Amino acid sequence: MPALGVLAALLVFYHNSFFGPFVFDDIPAILENPTILNLRDIGHVLAPPHGKGITVEGRPLVNLSLAFNYAVSGKDPWSYHLFNFIIHSFAALFVLGIIRRTLLRIKEISVDNNEALGLSFCIAFIWALHPLQTESVTYVIQRAESLMGLFYLATLYFFIRATETSEVSGWLFASTLTCVAGMASKEVMISAPLSVLLYDWIINKNAFRSALKKRPIYYLALGLSALGLLFLAFHTGTRGGTSGFGIDISPWMYWKTQFEAVWCYISLVFWPKNLIFDYGVQWVDHITLILPYILGLVVLVVCSGYFLYKRTWIGLIAFFFFAILAPTSVMPGNRQILAEHRMYLPLISVITLCVCGGYFLIKKRIKTLRLSFFIGCIFILGLILGYKTYLRNQDYQSIERLYTDTVTKRPQNGYAHYNLGKLYAESGKPYLAISEYEGAIKYGPNTEQAYYNLGNTFFDLGRLDDACTQFKAAIHINPNYSKAHYNLGNALIRMGRREEALTEFTHASRIKPDYLEALDNRGGVLLELGRYREAELQFLEVIAKNPFILTTHINLGNTFRIEGKLNEALDQFTLALRLDPKCQPAQMGLIQVRALLDGTP
Repeated sequence: MPALGVLAALLVFYHNSFFGPFVFDDIPAILENPTILNLRDIGHVLAPPHGKGITVEGRPLVNLSLAFNYAVSGKDPWSYHLFNFIIHSFAALFVLGIIRRTLLRIKEISVDNNEALGLSFCIAFIWALHPLQTESVTYVIQRAESLMGLFYLATLYFFIRATETSEVSGWLFASTLTCVAGMASKEVMISAPLSVLLYDWIINKNAFRSALKKRPIYYLALGLSALGLLFLAFHTGTRGGTSGFGIDISPWMYWKTQFEAVWCYISLVFWPKNLIFDYGVQWVDHITLILPYILGLVVLVVCSGYFLYKRTWIGLIAFFFFAILAPTSVMPGNRQILAEHRMYLPLISVITLCVCGGYFLIKKRIKTLRLSFFIGCIFILGLILGYKTYLRNQDYQSIERLYTDTVTKRPQNGYAHYNLGKLYAESGKPYLAISEYEGAIKYGPNTEQAYYNLGNTFFDLGRLDDACTQFKAAIHINPNYSKAHYNLGNALIRMGRREEALTEFTHASRIKPDYLEALDNRGGVLLELGRYREAELQFLEVIAKNPFILTTHINLGNTFRIEGKLNEALDQFTLALRLDPKCQPAQMGLIQVRALLDGTP
């Protein structure tokens, strides 16, 4: 019954998450991911894109799960959401099983079967329905976190079962298999072997040496799985320059942000009012600004270390909390200093401490406390949290709503302004896009892209001077920004400033030699300037690289016609019509050339 209650509540409060669109990192990891298109090509599937910093990099099992979804529903998101929901549901059941079986083993607290079942239900119920979990469940690509979490919990649960039965080998094999699967899902899984060993030490009362001697092959297998994860992590490098010790942000710069981040996570457990999709980056200028967070965290760590040293259940769940957060708190990143999905598993520790600690303290003071009354109070709290989850899932039903909510709650997040600006520009709301791009420029850090897109918006509105100003600003930040040079050239052509446009197209093509659009436009400017031989050579270069560009054949045909090379011009217009038989400029050019060949005035 408790398991059915958790599953039923999950379905009630998550049913509105099944048809939300793909958002943000879903786009490169799913819609633009060529390795998930053919599930039968398993070698390709298990080698996700490398060096682009997308979520599936170095996580082959996550990529495999996406390939399965693609085989089921293609680019329709419903199966992806359903799969995430199933992952979370099974994870909740593992939480229920782990807590119940663990409570019955702790002699110091002495609970009976009903209490163990009731308390484990409360913890699993609150954990499953807490709004903090929405990012890991509703945001499709964050299944990397929930899938890893499922395997982490399964590893521990199967180990617990192995210590309760004579059929040890089967349960230990299942625990090892899920540990390997977790290592192939996300790097946070690295602490799982140590969590199992500490559980053996604290809950099973086995000394480290005796635990390792009792199950040497099992612990060896867990250790080897961790080495496999380290190999995958090493292979990913800096994840496209976004994470690791070789990025443009120093470790200390990143670490200074994590003291406040931990306390933010804890506060969201108790007051999940302002959940934010993208926290962006806000660096700490001086250590004095975070001294209270540092001191508080030191106290928390010292207390946790004390309880761990005393081999208490509180020490175990404290270790679990810090061990899960450690990889993302220690490994520097330049894209997000805080993310709610990182609390997917650590949330168990906080809830367990509050529920069990609260129950034991109240029971100690109020001898007549009824378990049913306590469960009823927790159940009501869970329903309130579930309703908050339902409302949060509504935000994921619209990309515009999600980004608007993010900008409202995190106005200093330049990334959020930039993404909302792109969304407004794509949906035909240029003036709103301008405002958001200006916000992105104000707060950074991706200012060159913001300047570039702001220039594009001004260009579309016909505000060419403003467009040129923004393109030049982008180029000032990044002189090798080929697209900015190219679009500046286009704006200058519109303004009749051909010589300056020629310079920009030349810059763009030098930065990116295969930038055919820039080469083609450069040829067009040379043609307008009367430099026919240079234009001819430029068009021929483009055709040599790609013979299927319609406009280049037309431009070359016009160049030949002006130069008097009528047969060559005829060939180019003919080729253009083969590419598009209905192309009017090619038809007109062909008529003009034939008239000249026939001597018709």
